[in-house]
Amino acid sequence: MCAIARQSKEVLDAQGVGIQWVESYITDDKTYCVYRAESEALIREHAARSGFPANRIVEIRRVLDPTMAAA
Repeated sequence: MCAIARQSKEVLDAQGVGIQWVESYITDDKTYCVYRAESEALIREHAARSGFPANRIVEIRRVLDPTMAAA
């Protein structure tokens, strides 16, 4: 896992600004990665340069969490 994270970070560093890897969630058969990015193209470029698949990219439009229940 450390080698994969290192490879991803090295590619991100080379890409420069406009994309940030937030975190990834790993299940038995898939990995879900969360990015802050200026465009879908930057995420696809990162995936291609890293050698990782990016089969589906979706924009997160809103965040819901337990703290909103009190409002």
